[in-house]
Amino acid sequence: MPAATREEQALAEIAATAIRPTAAWTLCASFLVLVAVGSWIELARWRAGGATVFSGSPEMPALQELAATWQTRGTLAANEELRAALLALEDRMGRESALSARLRPHAQLALLRLLRYGNSQVIAGKPPHLYFRTAFDHLVGPPFLRPDALQRRRHAIGPGIRFEPDPVPGLASLGEELGRRGIQLVFFPVPVKAAIHPEPLLLFGSTSKEPLQSPSLPELIRRLRAAGVRTYDPAPEMRARAVAGDSLYFPTDTHWNPRGMEVAARGLARFLQTEGLLPELPPAGLEKHPLPYAFRGDLTTLLGLGPLADRIPQEATDLTEVTWLGRAPIATWSGNADLLLLGDSYSVFPIDVGAPAARFGDRLAFELDRPVRRIAKVATNDLPDRVSWLRDEPALLDGIRVVIYEVTARAFSSTDWSAESLEPD
Repeated sequence: MPAATREEQALAEIAATAIRPTAAWTLCASFLVLVAVGSWIELARWRAGGATVFSGSPEMPALQELAATWQTRGTLAANEELRAALLALEDRMGRESALSARLRPHAQLALLRLLRYGNSQVIAGKPPHLYFRTAFDHLVGPPFLRPDALQRRRHAIGPGIRFEPDPVPGLASLGEELGRRGIQLVFFPVPVKAAIHPEPLLLFGSTSKEPLQSPSLPELIRRLRAAGVRTYDPAPEMRARAVAGDSLYFPTDTHWNPRGMEVAARGLARFLQTEGLLPELPPAGLEKHPLPYAFRGDLTTLLGLGPLADRIPQEATDLTEVTWLGRAPIATWSGNADLLLLGDSYSVFPIDVGAPAARFGDRLAFELDRPVRRIAKVATNDLPDRVSWLRDEPALLDGIRVVIYEVTARAFSSTDWSAESLEPD
């Protein structure tokens, strides 16, 4: 007799589940009370002239509209129109209803504290550690270079839309174009937090000294190097520091902390020097200073706690501000730089500190003791976008010998790597 499938097992378990009458009546009564209270609140908002979940888009179709659809396009079309409207209403009730807005933060905080449960965007580890679900899925999901995964992502965007999930052809093309201009491309993938600090997610800790990684990452690095794209992977060194006891990422934020920046910048500077990619320059005369900084982690914000977000402590740290000798301010954009950092939020974090030079590009400038030019934008990982930056602002490449392409590793599972030309159309 063949073994039962998981679905058959689940159905059998549901059929064998018994519920006491008292519990059944309690659950039903609680559900009806919530529906009644929520409806009463929405009715009160409507009478007061305010927006309600019933006035959102798409609106519920009128009976005349459904009848017209049924007569012209058939029963299935009318049913699909009604179904889409009901699903949209259900979604709005979950996100926008007054009752949901009042109850959700309290329920989310209780789930976080009692059950270590986050939401669709955040995974909760041992308090206070939070992880971005997309980054975690990149590590544990299908290898991003597996042929079936590549094919599925090529077709997921839609017909007629160009999307290339394989990073190698596009990066190799960019490297060749830069090479013809006498510029070397260096690829610099930043590991996600769970790759370096997996322990808060595990029940029994981790004894591995190696970083967690997608099985496709070694293949990607090998193929890039074979295509002439020099690649520096900071994950092994960062994991070694984490095993030694260093904290390299903020517990409630997706980004690295000042110590993580330091380890990555120092390793990248050593790589550039070992590869002989930059000529010797006279000392720039840079120095560093602590800069107190406190902020709310982006993962705390993604939990949707509203006013209850204050129940989770803010991150507090000393950033590393880089200045000229005598604390004269520096600018990461520098006209005489021969190194360009092309990056994402890891290159511009922290975003809201204002003038002080305390970001990754500044730390890299300190480790190299030379100016660094930088252009970076938050949540912009698509290769065509980055090439367009260089194409639209040709001065970015003036005097440049090395372009460092920094990107978060989770982009390997979601980003468009279509080849683009630096030459204007």
